[in-house]
Amino acid sequence: MAYSFKASAAENSANNNTLRLEIGGQLDFNSVPQLLAELQPHMEQSAAHITVDLGAVEQANSAALALLVECQVLARGAGSVVEFLNMPDSVGKIAEVCGVSELLASTPD
Repeated sequence: MAYSFKASAAENSANNNTLRLEIGGQLDFNSVPQLLAELQPHMEQSAAHITVDLGAVEQANSAALALLVECQVLARGAGSVVEFLNMPDSVGKIAEVCGVSELLASTPD
């Protein structure tokens, strides 16, 4: 299995303008392009809040960081706020080294 992806409306949302995305498996140079193609329509749908749970990610490299930054850019362009949960340590460390940690924040600085 390269990766897994699931989209659903948030269960505890007072309205239908919250989206929960769950991503798992391997996020690398082979899987990220296809996963981005699946994620893009969700990121561009103008949900007020998008939660991306990365708790089931088993392996991630700099391609995963590029994916998350692109998701953030797409969502912000649609007026959405993205929150990344359970980010793999490897992705957080790469973001720090590259100086892009602030791009993964829920709200723009």
